[in-house]
Amino acid sequence: MSTGTFRASDGSSIAAYIWLWQFASKCQASLEQLDYSEVLHLFLNRLRRLLAAGIHPIPVFDGASPQGKDAEHQRRRDRKLAAVAAAKGASDEVAPVSYTHL
Repeated sequence: MSTGTFRASDGSSIAAYIWLWQFASKCQASLEQLDYSEVLHLFLNRLRRLLAAGIHPIPVFDGASPQGKDAEHQRRRDRKLAAVAAAKGASDEVAPVSYTHL
């Protein structure tokens, strides 16, 4: 099941990342302007509804992220590489400091 796995046991595991991604997609087209409090509210509301139905959900935050996030992951990688390059460039510009011991 793409939205989570439910088992008849003491608790039911759910794929929390997928739920969060679904809510984020419904809330906003652009992740940069996303209201995360709204996403969290929707997530918790779904958990409450399951509890009211007698289902004891266990959110699981593991596994691969949804394919819809590939562009976001690439943007983050690019930003990180640019920051590392800028930091390396800044450290190359710093003159060596000599310390004298008292």
